[in-house]
Parts: sequence; C-alpha cells; structure tokens
Amino acid sequence: MSFAQGWQLLQLSLKAPDAALAALRGLGLTMGERWMALALMAALSTLLAWAAEAMFPIEVAGPMSILSQAPLMLAAMQFAAAAFGAALVTMVGRAFGGTGSFADAVLVIAWIEAVIVALQAAQLVLTLLFPFVAAVLTLVAFAVYVMLLVRLVTALHGFQNPFFVGLAMLGTLLLAGTVLGALLGGLGLAPVPEVAP
Repeated sequence: MSFAQGWQLLQLSLKAPDAALAALRGLGLTMGERWMALALMAALSTLLAWAAEAMFPIEVAGPMSILSQAPLMLAAMQFAAAAFGAALVTMVGRAFGGTGSFADAVLVIAWIEAVIVALQAAQLVLTLLFPFVAAVLTLVAFAVYVMLLVRLVTALHGFQNPFFVGLAMLGTLLLAGTVLGALLGGLGLAPVPEVAP
C-alpha cells in the first residue's frame, strides 16, 4: 500500500467507515497475513519507542522507559494487547448484537495500529525540529485513535450509533483495567493500594 493509498484509506475510515472496512477486506489478506500485520505494527512501534528513548533519554525512568530498554518484551506486550483488544471488540460487540468476526477485528486493529505507528514516526521527526508541534501531535494521535476505533468498530458490527459504541468501549476498558489490575495485584506483579489504619 502506497502513502497516497494509505492517506485515502485514512480519510475514508473517518468519513465513511463502512467503505473503509470494505476496502480493508478487499485487500484479501489471509488470517496469517493479518496476524503478521499486527506483529509488524508491534515491532515498528517498539522500534520507534526505542529510538525515542535513545534520542531523548529521561532521568526518571517510567514504565515505558524501562520497557523500551527491553524491546522484545515491549513488542510482545504490544502484540498481546492488540490481540486482546481484537478479542474484546469481537466478544463485546457480539454480546450487544453485533455481527463482526474476530478475523475482521484483527484486520481493523492492525490498520489502526498502522496509522498510530505513522503518527509516532512523524512525532519523532517533529520532536527534533518543532518540539511544541510534536507535543500537539500527541493529542491529535490520541483523538485519531479514538475516532478510528469507534467508527470502524461501529461499521464492523453493523451498529448505527457510534456514541453508544464509544460508551460501551469506555465501560469495557474500565472493567478490563479493574480486573487486570486486581489480577496483577494478586500475583504480586502490581502494587496493591495500602489501606489506612
């Protein structure tokens, strides 16, 4: 896919997600190729995170800073998170009467990740030239991610109201975060809040 085709598909994803989803399906990617696309995006995102850490080291290391120094772990975690996201999109959507398949959910997540990776690359370049613009691009990237996810998931499952899809996603995210946090805390992998006496 060329840059021009990618740009057109991005515009289509925001304006006419049904047509964008049809175009993605029209690529004729097998399930294996869809998994490969997801893995490639995880690898590219990790490479960009590593480059950003190398170019702009920070004194106080946060979780992402630490993980960027263990690229294989970071790539595996990003791939697992994307796959888990595709599974959630499929299961929750079907629970509300949606018709989307897991294979198409993987395709949609891979495409959204590709857009975010492109924005990450642009942000890295802009940080060198125009730091303030790069900071603004972070907010733009987040907004684009949310819009693409809501609109394409709406199209994937044949829903009519993106607002309710967004609310369902927010609720699912909060619930999944709570369960995951409790699970990690129980396994000793995350700090458990102390209760004041």
